[in-house]
Parts: sequence; C-alpha cells; structure tokens
Amino acid sequence: MAERLNQPVILGLRPEHFSEEDERLTAQAEGTLLSASVAVVEPTGADILLRLPLGEQEVTARVGPKCAVVAGERLALRVDMGRAILFDAETEQRIA
Repeated sequence: MAERLNQPVILGLRPEHFSEEDERLTAQAEGTLLSASVAVVEPTGADILLRLPLGEQEVTARVGPKCAVVAGERLALRVDMGRAILFDAETEQRIA
C-alpha cells in the first residue's frame, strides 16, 4: 500500500455500513461519526434508506425502522470504516 501514498482513491461504503448515532452510547461507540443533512427518506418496511449528500457525492445509509428523521434534518451517523472498500480513482479497480 505504500505505493498508493498520495494517490487519489474512491471510497466505497455500503448502506449497511452506517448506523444511527445513539448519544447515550457515544463513549463506547465504534466507527467514525458523521453528521449530514438528509435529502430523501425511503421507508422500506424492515428499515429506512436515507440519501445523504456528502460534498459532490451522495451516499445511501440504511437505518432501523424507528429512526425518526425527515428530509432536511441533520442526522448523526456512525460509519464502520473497517468495512470500507477502496478503489483506484483512475481504473476503478478494487485495491483494498
């Protein structure tokens, strides 16, 4: 991976890599904390898909059915970066 130092990459995250932040458990929580405005809320029955603009991109997060958020609100989420996938920005080939 040393040859990748200072090279652009694409970060791949699946919707299930996100979880709603529980402020009561913040001290024990694992993962990277992210706060974003929710653009779209899609209830699917078993869970809710949220579309979140991040910079020039948009990500989809899957949260539990009890998540009480509406479009336009900010939401704190945890991201499991240990499950992230990295791709070469030029070739789009998976590198990690």
